[in-house]
Amino acid sequence: MGKAEDNKIRNERAILDAALELFSSKGLERSSVSDVVAKSGLARGTFYNYFPDKEALWQKTIDLFVGSIAEILIRERKKARSLHEFMYNSFYAYARVFEDPRHVKLLTLNQPVFRKSLFSSDSINSIFASLEKDLKDSPYFEGLSERQYKMTSYAMVGAAMELIIQSKTHNQALSLEDLSDYFSRLFIGGLEHIISKNEE
Repeated sequence: MGKAEDNKIRNERAILDAALELFSSKGLERSSVSDVVAKSGLARGTFYNYFPDKEALWQKTIDLFVGSIAEILIRERKKARSLHEFMYNSFYAYARVFEDPRHVKLLTLNQPVFRKSLFSSDSINSIFASLEKDLKDSPYFEGLSERQYKMTSYAMVGAAMELIIQSKTHNQALSLEDLSDYFSRLFIGGLEHIISKNEE
């Protein structure tokens, strides 16, 4: 890798790091391109070499955030040796990402735009698709219909996010272990019921 490519990677990283700090401390609406430029230590013109506006920078921040979650979830699901581990590991790994205070603030300070950006992005679709594939490939979910695999992937992602958001927003004194166990039991009970109904 040449010096120009190194500089390009370093500059983009500086902009993204500055954006995460600002979006997590001030929120998207109260942060400006000028704030990001000042925080990054780069020239204003350099910013526009990478991003056309603040909204594009926000979307890239969300895409990177979701991409890092997707990688962790795939890895953790592969380790599972039981249905409970599949559910527990998935939720626990997801929730661990929010142990970083910046990520909690990014989510809680920007809830409406975070949800809108997240659920309209290709990144979340890749999480749904990889979860659906893992459900189909796993021996623990045999008996679900094609449509139920898809609905289960939507329900797991949506419920996990809401559980994390609400527990963080309302400062619930629940450990990650308690939340992960609750999530696991909730879905296992529901799925076992659905599968038994399918078999009747």
